[in-house]
Amino acid sequence: MIVGEFSRAQDYAQQGIDFADRDAFLYQQSHARTLLAAVLHETARWTEAERVFHKAEEIQKQREPTRPLLWSFWGFWYCDLLLSQGKYKEVQNRAYRTLEWITKWQWLIDIAIDHLSLGQAYLLQMQKEKTSDCDQAMYHLNQAIEGLRRAGEQDYLLRGLLAQAELYQYQRKWEKVWSNLNEAFEIAERGQMRLYIADCHLNTARLCLAEGKRDKAREHYEEAKKRVWDMGYHRRDPEVLFIQVELELAEGKGETAKDTLEKARKWIDEMNCHRWDFEIERLTVKLKLVK
Repeated sequence: MIVGEFSRAQDYAQQGIDFADRDAFLYQQSHARTLLAAVLHETARWTEAERVFHKAEEIQKQREPTRPLLWSFWGFWYCDLLLSQGKYKEVQNRAYRTLEWITKWQWLIDIAIDHLSLGQAYLLQMQKEKTSDCDQAMYHLNQAIEGLRRAGEQDYLLRGLLAQAELYQYQRKWEKVWSNLNEAFEIAERGQMRLYIADCHLNTARLCLAEGKRDKAREHYEEAKKRVWDMGYHRRDPEVLFIQVELELAEGKGETAKDTLEKARKWIDEMNCHRWDFEIERLTVKLKLVK
């Protein structure tokens, strides 16, 4: 999945489920399903992903009645889907519960991952509610990044850096955004993490647009678009379209930008991708101002 080979990832995940189901070991049956659900999420097959996550959590409830939620990496992936659906309150509730469980055991990576879910949830709450209170989002993201550095967990550290870059951009702290993106690019390219290289290009395109660097923004947009399309990384389709709207507006193509935004709106409604409702609202206002 991380290298962007989703077809093979799905095949391996399904094989994992088949093998786990031959065994009576509920731990493997639950966790194998979360792997498949994570792949389905990245490829924008969200209804299927949600169904598989629910099945995995049903098995978790059988296995550990006192801890009935998916937790650790598996809980993070489910929270990631919920955030894509705009359900930041549910993620906050879930992550605080699982954080309470694992803090007792002092498991460094698992604690850091729950902080990452919380940081992303508070960031989304800020964006959707249009508030300037960054304290909770920054606290949890700092805790996540510190813990992931100590644990040497590069994959999730990269996710943390990108989330924190998004928060810094919300605060218009451009130098800090660049610092995070440069580190994220370095990790992704060193590890040949094609999935996250695409994410880095998307984030950099947004930053260049915010700084008025239209030509550089277009370069990163074109690279991100190609990578998203080639991999079938369709979870990112709305973000690609939003950047396209911004570029079309900058080029004076108001009607074309309107059509592109409508395409993004329909995609979001069809996929229940309400993570980006605030961006639809912002661009709708911008289009009206251009008129």
